[in-house]
Parts: sequence; C-alpha cells; structure tokens
Amino acid sequence: MESSAGIDAYSDDDDDAAAVESASEDEDSFTLGGSPSSSRLPHRREMSEARWDAEMGVAEVMVRKGKAWHSTGFSRGGRLLAHVEEAVYMVEQGSLVLREGEKVMPLVDAYSLLASQAYGCSWDAFQTYSYLKNLGYIVGRYNVPWSFSTKKKQPPLPTTSASSDIEELQTQFAATDLANMDTTLKETSQTSSKSSDSVQEVMKQELSLMYDVHLPNSHFKKTAPGLPVFCLCITSDRPPKSAEVQALVQSCRGRPVKFAAVDCGHVSIFSFDTVTLPMLPDWEASSCR
Repeated sequence: MESSAGIDAYSDDDDDAAAVESASEDEDSFTLGGSPSSSRLPHRREMSEARWDAEMGVAEVMVRKGKAWHSTGFSRGGRLLAHVEEAVYMVEQGSLVLREGEKVMPLVDAYSLLASQAYGCSWDAFQTYSYLKNLGYIVGRYNVPWSFSTKKKQPPLPTTSASSDIEELQTQFAATDLANMDTTLKETSQTSSKSSDSVQEVMKQELSLMYDVHLPNSHFKKTAPGLPVFCLCITSDRPPKSAEVQALVQSCRGRPVKFAAVDCGHVSIFSFDTVTLPMLPDWEASSCR
C-alpha cells in the first residue's frame, strides 16, 4: 500500500486522466439492512485512504486509488472530499481506509456516523444510496456541484418558459413559504407549549430532495455531469402529501422526481402520476326516476 505525506493533488479537470491506478474488481456480497458483523468485506490489494473531519462532516481523501473516484466525491480547492454516505459505502466495499486522526475507523464506527443524522444522511438514505450504487447508478447529493467548474459546463435546464419567468416563480414560491412560516410562528406564539412542540415536529417531517441520480456511464465527468435522470427524495416515515410532491417537482424545474422508502432493508423507489377517478353516477337522481 502506498502512503502519501500530504494531500494528493487533485484537479477539477483530471477525471478522465489515465494515470489513476485501478483497484481490484473483486466484489463480495453484502446484505442490505444486515448487521455490520454479517457483512463480508472484499479483500483488495490497493485501497484509498481518507481522514474523517467531524467538524466539516466530510472525509478528505488523502490517497486515491481506483476508478471509483471518477464518479464519487466532490472537489473543493484542489482537495477531493466525500460525503458521509460515500465514505461509509467505500469502507463497506473494502476499498477505503477511513481514519479519525491517526486511528483507523472500523466499519462499526463508520456506521455510527449515520446514526445521529448529524452529517445530512440517515440510515435509510444510506441504504438507498448503497442500493443505487450497487445497481451501477451514479449518485450525488442533490444540487451539490461535483466541482466548481460544473456550473460553466452544465447544460441549460429544460423549461417551457423564459429564465426570467422561472426566477419570478421561484421568488414568489419562496415568498409564499416565508409568509406561511411567519403566519405559523405568529399563531403558535399565541398557543400553549404543546401546540408549539407539535408544529416543530411537523416542520421536522417536511420532505426534501436528497440525491441527484445519473444513469451508469463509463464516460461520466464531474466537470460536465449533465442532467440527472431523476432526483430522489427519501420518504420512509410516511407517504408524501400532494402539496409536498408538487413543491418538489416545481423545485426540480422539469427533472423527474422519484421517492424511496426503506422497509427492513428493502428499498422501494416509486413516483406519482396524475390520476383522474371516473365519475360516479348520481344514484340519488337515478333512484327518483
């Protein structure tokens, strides 16, 4: 295993470089939702190394091995960073040594990073990420650029109206949300502490988009990722409300929105279509005839 005295130089435009050493392709099975002790880690001759930064909530890659980094992690200031789900997934696959200080973090401790949800990813969200990655999809955090140069090469988003109209709609939508929130806060200030707690609980349950999902693509580049094939929302606690679905669809500006629910380790991904129920006959009117 090679060691590095410092951070490996990483450029935003080096995703298609041929100098990256590839890791072994051996894959062992892993049961989603299983206990950490029941998972079997593949043995690799070459492993990447990263250091977990609890304050930033990301892993900083110190030694980069294999082609997986072409579609994993994001670059900032010449450094390659990984979200918690990306780091834990690669530890789970046996392709990353994750360190906390100088101590190697075992898989059980890596799983514990997901327990508190302090780093923006729940256990259900991680299982969904792992499920999609195992299928070959390219998965990144929603609306988080892979690199700073992404915005320059990002193709225009599909839309049926002018960009000024979109910005106006977004402004109106944000203003409506702020007005509704302000009204809610005024109302709750006049009620008892119990009602205030219930409002806070509802606010915690609001849905948000978690991932941008791209189709498997061996020529994927972080500097020009293109549009995701769909955006994903994790909804395991309850089915989303119609207004929430409409709000998420509007925020995606034409990109498909799908939902993921995890039950006992089984990941289900679904979407909603507009359904028109058939008109029922007027039984009261027909009985009078």
